[in-house]
Amino acid sequence: MAAGLDGISQKRNPGPRYDNNSYTNPLPLDRVKQLPTNLLDALRCLKANTVLTHSLGERLITAYLKLKHQQWNEYSSYITPWELENTLDC
Repeated sequence: MAAGLDGISQKRNPGPRYDNNSYTNPLPLDRVKQLPTNLLDALRCLKANTVLTHSLGERLITAYLKLKHQQWNEYSSYITPWELENTLDC
């Protein structure tokens, strides 16, 4: 909602209307804006988002980023079964 309200107040151009059923007529991947593919990329996007920081408050965003970075670091410290099977010489 914050992004929508910001767009209205700043009179941002939303771009062309998108009338396509992606299930029956998928667009080529180079024409589709990609979402972050992992938590760390999403956190980087959030940190750069001034609209959400302003709307939700810097204190909340900072605390959320700290918590989620701790979770990312914990997740990244484990070797998955797939990594054991496919990348390590055991």
